[in-house]
Amino acid sequence: MADSESQISNCYICCMSQKTVKRSWIYALLAGIGVIVIGRWLPHPPNFTPMLGALLFSAAFFKKYKLHFLVPIVGLWISDLFLNNLVFSQYFEGFIWFSQPFLYSTAAFVVIALIASVVFRRLDLGRIAGMTIIGTALFFLITNFGAWLSSPHLYPRDLMGLGSAYIAGLPFLLNSLLGDIFYVTGFFGVYYLINRKAFTVGLVSV
Repeated sequence: MADSESQISNCYICCMSQKTVKRSWIYALLAGIGVIVIGRWLPHPPNFTPMLGALLFSAAFFKKYKLHFLVPIVGLWISDLFLNNLVFSQYFEGFIWFSQPFLYSTAAFVVIALIASVVFRRLDLGRIAGMTIIGTALFFLITNFGAWLSSPHLYPRDLMGLGSAYIAGLPFLLNSLLGDIFYVTGFFGVYYLINRKAFTVGLVSV
């Protein structure tokens, strides 16, 4: 009888722990989306945004749920709704649900998330730093390729036009890298201060 009661108690504790963990990762993902939205709404240097930081943090600690790439995508979409339809409404006709830059940014985030899922099977500072640089470079390459592909009036559909698109994006690359370093340091740094064991025993997937 005592063993039966103990088993029931253990099952109850296990179920409650799982529910607590699920609530925790949902809150964390919502917080990441909130940081992206606020970070893009507030005045900031061009391309100095928290999107890659949120994506890499989610890829490191929430990849168990296979939806970590949605954090920057949802954050970008929500902030775009506000920016495109209120702040920059004079540049668009009608209500804008999705813009072309959003689509290419989404493609970049998916590619980065897939790579990060492999790189972050083990977690250390070297992998975080390397993935930050890789993520910045991939975002630059994919989104500027999209700018070339979707703007034939600006860039000819040839290698010269593609080169021009990348050259046009170079002034924003440094801001992107600095913003990514800042927010990656912020996301991982705050987590490190809260839970130092994650960096001593390896990757923690919650």
